[in-house]
Amino acid sequence: MPATGCRAPLAGKASQLLKDRNTDQLTWKWRSASGTNVADLGDPTADTSYELCVFDTRRDDPTLVVDTQVPPGPAWSARGHEFRYRDKTGAAAGMNRITLQVGSNGGASIAVNAKGAGFTVPTLPLAADPEVLVQLLNGNACWEARYETSVVNDAAEFKARTE
Repeated sequence: MPATGCRAPLAGKASQLLKDRNTDQLTWKWRSASGTNVADLGDPTADTSYELCVFDTRRDDPTLVVDTQVPPGPAWSARGHEFRYRDKTGAAAGMNRITLQVGSNGGASIAVNAKGAGFTVPTLPLAADPEVLVQLLNGNACWEARYETSVVNDAAEFKARTE
């Protein structure tokens, strides 16, 4: 089941892309104006793991279609109020890049990329009836975006932006 109490993005400031073409790919971007502090991010270089979940909802019944977990460790780096995960091999369920940033005003931005052999796109098109839900969780906090409409939703691609 989806987590509750997650932080929501600014209107129009979250996007989701799933591609099932030559290489399976996921891209998720999220941005807010306030409500996040550095402590919410934990310390993924040492002990904080992250989980990205995508739920496809059909008639108010959410089905988990993507579940990727990224452990703490040396693939993470810290700089100021930013953490970056880089792994060209995609060893953690195809996850290649994650960037987590918190500004001095509590605004935050998140960017997640997964692709390659370790990542599998769910069967497309998604039902999205009434929505597709993406959540990033770490044990301290969670961030989410709900997509009630899509730009593209066919057998090769799901692309959406929050309203």
